[in-house]
Amino acid sequence: MPGENPHLPEEKEPAPGGAPGSGEAGPVQAQQDRTLASSLLATFVPRAGEPPEQERDRFIDEVLIPALERGPLPEARDLITEMTEVLERGLPTLAQARQWIAHTETLVARTGQMLLDIQRATGGLLGPVGAFAMAEIAHRGPKYLHMVIRSGCFVIAEALARGETEKAQTGRKFILEHIGGMQPLPADERFMILLQKYSLTREDFQKYFRDAGEGMQAFGSFGAIHGQVERRFFRTIRDVLGIKQHEYTIDCNTNIPLDQETEEIVPRFGLIVEVLAELITNALKVMEQTGSGGKLVVSVILRKNGSLLLKVRDDGPGIGDKDPEALFAAGETTTQRFGGTGMGLTFLRQNIERHFQGYLTAQKNTEIDGGSGMTFSCILPPAGGWPRSSEDA
Repeated sequence: MPGENPHLPEEKEPAPGGAPGSGEAGPVQAQQDRTLASSLLATFVPRAGEPPEQERDRFIDEVLIPALERGPLPEARDLITEMTEVLERGLPTLAQARQWIAHTETLVARTGQMLLDIQRATGGLLGPVGAFAMAEIAHRGPKYLHMVIRSGCFVIAEALARGETEKAQTGRKFILEHIGGMQPLPADERFMILLQKYSLTREDFQKYFRDAGEGMQAFGSFGAIHGQVERRFFRTIRDVLGIKQHEYTIDCNTNIPLDQETEEIVPRFGLIVEVLAELITNALKVMEQTGSGGKLVVSVILRKNGSLLLKVRDDGPGIGDKDPEALFAAGETTTQRFGGTGMGLTFLRQNIERHFQGYLTAQKNTEIDGGSGMTFSCILPPAGGWPRSSEDA
């Protein structure tokens, strides 16, 4: 809702009618999910000489899919079955709609937490490619119930509470049309459509890992970075924010001469694009949620010591008097409106530090030049690595 500041950790709001457990998995379910994920991760053992693609497929089949299918997905399927039976006949009661909202939020939280638990271990098992792929899956996965099901139920509940039957029908149609249409359809088919729409199938998981692998190995110039960043920028607006018409703009600049790009940019092209894409997605969510700001400035700067400085500056709402370090705390969420898990910046910093010996920081623009919004800065080491200190010698 415009006016909220999604840079800051959100306080949980009770579900309409005071439904218990809204947005949080129950302690028993949460512990069961965590135990399941831990046991599956413990049994996954890297094999010497196994091709990376085969290892990632095995991880999907032995860890990721079983965790979801034995964790939150069966309950989510039951919810869609119940909703299908009711919505194909007509409107639910107000109590049913509110119950669906609370149930959906619980399942979103369970799915998000399970994916985050798996993501924490992925870097150690599959390296930086696995870490970036699972970060994307953990970021997008919980949306399967959030963007359509919860949003539609909320419209229905709000309308029924005010006695606006026609508007409640709008919410009902919104849900059904996004999971197969208004005509009768088996609930299992509707559920599969939902999983496919939000990329929670084996084929989608393979694509996440394949794209991360190809991206990290890609080579390109600053011009190619500019093109990739713009594509990700517009894809985020279309697929994540779900808007077709917008007034967002993006500028990209660098201080690296063309004759130095081969040495400074080309070997790290994939990493640069992935880092910038994550920071751009975060900034866009903030600006769209608050209705504040509309311009991003992306910079790739070669520093005197040979390190690279990547900067993404937005002109959004900023964070007031809060500490920028709070943005990297586990549980901070851009906004639940877009199904955020509150771990995007946390894991991005961890990946940069753990796998690339880099740094990620945030600074208020008011402290830089008095402007609005935030600037995120990532420093990557020189192409040959950081110089060894005398203490390391």
